[in-house]
Amino acid sequence: MKRFFLWQKILIALASIFIILFTVLVVHIANAPSLEVDNAHIQVSAATFSEEISLEQMQWFQQEIKQLPQVINPRVDKENKVLVFFYNNTQTSSKEILETLFKKTGVQAKLFQLHAEQQNQRVCPAMDPDSFKYRFSVFIQRIFQ
Repeated sequence: MKRFFLWQKILIALASIFIILFTVLVVHIANAPSLEVDNAHIQVSAATFSEEISLEQMQWFQQEIKQLPQVINPRVDKENKVLVFFYNNTQTSSKEILETLFKKTGVQAKLFQLHAEQQNQRVCPAMDPDSFKYRFSVFIQRIFQ
């Protein structure tokens, strides 16, 4: 009889923990940003430099590109020596931004190009849209929208 009550308590405790953790997961997914972002006019570009450039020059490029009104949040990847920046594609293009940077600095940069299959993806390449995690997250977000 004592064993029955012990197993009953263990099962109740495990069920309670499962319910609490599942509730936390659902609340987290419901409060997370949408998986499908509709910012078609905001794009990201990355530029690599053809010549050897010091870290000080990379930071100077970041400051120069920050001054352009169309550029949003430029960042320098110091390890790979890549300049990453967001821009509004209704106002300018990444080529125009790099041409302006070249005129200011005299250093040639080359745009990073995605593979053809990656260009048409709707979600982050790290998340498979056919996976259970993705479909479950979209389902939970639709419930709470």
